[in-house]
Amino acid sequence: MKEKIKKYIGEIMIVMGSGLFSYNIFTFSSRGGNYYYYSPESLILISVGVMLVILGILIIKKRE
Repeated sequence: MKEKIKKYIGEIMIVMGSGLFSYNIFTFSSRGGNYYYYSPESLILISVGVMLVILGILIIKKRE
């Protein structure tokens, strides 16, 4: 089991990061009438999602 996780860690990170990013990118709120904002938690989770995707890509590139 550990070998499979080690082998596919890049792909796992990309899937987790893209899921985290896409889930939080649509959680904006509106205040007033014309402007929308993200909560601080959503901004952090969006950033973590992007970092996971980039790290996954770097791991896959390094492996090849």
